[in-house]
Amino acid sequence: MEINGKEIRQAENAEVTIGTVSEFDVTVKECTRDCNIDGNETKINTAWIGGSFNIEVNGSIIKHSFKYLDTIRHKKNGEENKTFKGLMTSFGYDVEFDSASKKLTYTKSSEGIVPKLEGKITWLDSNGNKVNEVMVKGDRANATRIKATAKLSYQEGLSKDQSNIVFYNELPTTYLTTTKVPEEDSASFTVEGIIKDVVPELNSQGSQTGRYQIDMIVPSFFGVDVFTFVMLDKWTNVIEEEEVEISKEMFYMPDSDESFCKIGDTVKLSGDVENHTFGVVKAETLSKRTFGGGAQNVRNGFDRVEWTVKAGDLVTGEDVYDIEPIQEALKERDINLDNNYKRLKNNYEERNKGENKKSSSPKDAGGSSKPNPFANKGTTEKKNPFLK
Repeated sequence: MEINGKEIRQAENAEVTIGTVSEFDVTVKECTRDCNIDGNETKINTAWIGGSFNIEVNGSIIKHSFKYLDTIRHKKNGEENKTFKGLMTSFGYDVEFDSASKKLTYTKSSEGIVPKLEGKITWLDSNGNKVNEVMVKGDRANATRIKATAKLSYQEGLSKDQSNIVFYNELPTTYLTTTKVPEEDSASFTVEGIIKDVVPELNSQGSQTGRYQIDMIVPSFFGVDVFTFVMLDKWTNVIEEEEVEISKEMFYMPDSDESFCKIGDTVKLSGDVENHTFGVVKAETLSKRTFGGGAQNVRNGFDRVEWTVKAGDLVTGEDVYDIEPIQEALKERDINLDNNYKRLKNNYEERNKGENKKSSSPKDAGGSSKPNPFANKGTTEKKNPFLK
């Protein structure tokens, strides 16, 4: 990737989920792609996989997706993308190209993935018309255990009042395997980038929750993304076979030399995609109203899947990102976001002409332990190079 004549390397961005398949709704769509083969522009008949794929991890549902650029059968140079064939094999199909009809053919070769609830695979032609649809019956007792490799990403949408653009987390998947899957559930990530800001998290009443929100700039093939992670007040890591209590202050203290990192540092963070509960259920004993036990006044809470940082390392040497081109990339990102907001707002208004409807904003979606996390790495700085 190049920004203003400066080459910027793509950041490490990887996530691995291990669990049991809950349900899936997959589409396989025919299309064409303009490829450059030996210097010649050639249009190729191809196909890509889209849709959603949910994995149950320790009782929580981790949502995954499939995206065009990751799953399309042919790369830009015309070579076959092994991801497409591998995913179709996981779903139980062999794929071949019929030169006579110039179309892909799909032959059922194995049972494929069995979900707990239900699965569906839909085939579409290049015009989006349904060619075939297969329903996969759920089997709670014999659902497939799976290992999925993905990357952290996000989608954009409108806020509830359409006044701003909001983001919700996503896991575009590039690889599935059902062999030699570990018995223990997990969903862990490792992401590299630049610390943009670290702030105390506030609840809807404006009070601090005790957690940090960490904004990290992650250079990608198309520019830069900004992901928001959470960090708990305290947690336990296993380091050299011993349990060690870690706190958020060991990661970042704005005015302390003991802070692990400062704003603008290049870091590699690891953690878990996990379910957190808010508004925890509370019980109150009312002994005068009962005999032999108290009545309970229950207040229900809600759950949210979040990306939770558990450990990290400072990146040093030539791999440290130069702040100046990153600042320029952020400016370009702001322009793109403004244009995307206008597009989304216009689409919303077109869909709801003459109707009194409100769009619902997308829901937020939320590793493995690393040795010696958040050690003292020197002085910190108050100035944030990314603030306007």
